[in-house]
Amino acid sequence: MSFKNEINFKNFDDLGDCIRKNIQKLPNDISLVVGVPRSGMVPAYMVGLHLNLPVTDLASFIDERPVTGGARFVEKVEYKKILIVDDSIQSGSQLKKVKEKLQKFTQYEFIYLAIFGSEQNSELCNYCFEIVGSPRAFEWNILHSHWLFEYSCLDIDGVICEDPSEEENDDGDNYRHFLLNATPKYLPKSNVLALVTSRLEKYRPETEEWLRKHNVLYKELIMLDLPNRNTRMKLGNHGTHKAKHYLDNKNAILFIESSKHQSSQIFEITQKPVFSVEEMLFFKAKEKNNSFSKSKLSKLKGRISYKNIKKKIRNQLKNFNL
Repeated sequence: MSFKNEINFKNFDDLGDCIRKNIQKLPNDISLVVGVPRSGMVPAYMVGLHLNLPVTDLASFIDERPVTGGARFVEKVEYKKILIVDDSIQSGSQLKKVKEKLQKFTQYEFIYLAIFGSEQNSELCNYCFEIVGSPRAFEWNILHSHWLFEYSCLDIDGVICEDPSEEENDDGDNYRHFLLNATPKYLPKSNVLALVTSRLEKYRPETEEWLRKHNVLYKELIMLDLPNRNTRMKLGNHGTHKAKHYLDNKNAILFIESSKHQSSQIFEITQKPVFSVEEMLFFKAKEKNNSFSKSKLSKLKGRISYKNIKKKIRNQLKNFNL
């Protein structure tokens, strides 16, 4: 699969802004809001708050469970027009399943809302607040996206597992114990294009054992070939190392990194999309007025070639007497 366009990203602020700007388009005689789990529940509650209406989830509605509001039951009313809410529509397959489940409730009028829609299938809903082109990703599901991981480079520490503590990060026995027993964080459920980490190459066996233990699938594991942690810290080339491999991999459309600082570095070098888990920030080149010219990018690509990186490392190692 090839992607001609960069990823269109939406965060929770975008979601809230979109609902607030378009909420007046909905009819004023809605009596109940029903969210489609999981992603549809957040916008459903936002819409419910704007309209001052009770909100429930799809399963509870189908099972005819009482609608609750806070700690109390909402006063039972005769529902007539019911709004079904999901965060987005892409192929329309999810919407089709929802409609099939609701066929038996002929006493109600259902209207369907997708906050973000695709150009091809937005007409399947009664209302779609904003068209978002593909490929796209949302803050609330980017770290659980099956298809996206197949085209992404992922950092390990701080993304797939928790970062080591200062005590654990001793480049010795404590660190090896951490590598073998790290607490999982966002474990990918599909095959990852590449794992690109600043872990040292000498810890490949421990890293691979942990990945096998947690069923993490990947096409490539790229590590940093340096003698020890002190050398790595003095060189400080974490971002450059990751950017180099991100640029080299023509199938990669996203780098998911833990550190905001390194995310910024990787983006500045590659001008390719980067997502920082630390603050849930998405770095993406502006479509207009982008001052980062092709000539500058070409020069940066040249500076971060394998040959130049190794030459820089060798020169710095001499200064460390290693």
